Amino acid sequence: MTFEDFQIAIRRKTGFDKYWYYLLCIAVIVLSLLGFYRFSTHPEKAKGSLYIVYAGCLFLLLLGSYGLYLLPNRYKIVNIPSNLSIAKKQVIVSKLLEQTSDFQISQPQQYISFNLKSKWWQSNFNVHFFYDETKFSFSIQGHDFDGGFIDFGGTEQKRKLIAKTLHTLIS
Repeated sequence: MTFEDFQIAIRRKTGFDKYWYYLLCIAVIVLSLLGFYRFSTHPEKAKGSLYIVYAGCLFLLLLGSYGLYLLPNRYKIVNIPSNLSIAKKQVIVSKLLEQTSDFQISQPQQYISFNLKSKWWQSNFNVHFFYDETKFSFSIQGHDFDGGFIDFGGTEQKRKLIAKTLHTLIS
């Protein structure tokens, strides 16, 4: 497998989700703007709770905007250059999997896809890992118990943990 095949595999596995989440965020933003418009032109429909309605619309606007802000980073591929041999990279990947997850493999392939969950109450993370002669590459997507995508920094923490562990193992 080449790096381009790795990128295509990630795009294929996450392609529908990506566009669905963009559509969902845009729909939430439009809904909040419509709420602002409706209750600012007809404030009598709020029946005395206009500030609560505005707060709800503002919350939806911020939530949709935050989702749009997070989505490009969600499908980010982290590349860590390394000129080690493939055999040494297999050993490093085995140690990395041993330290960061419950996923065990004796002879890691160039492309590995697995679910990562540190504790039972935390979200699941889909990890796509690849290595070749010149680099290690990985991508992490977080999911909560029913498929949500706004994880409030959990994916970025796991991304930093895997990168830090990988840098430690390489040196």
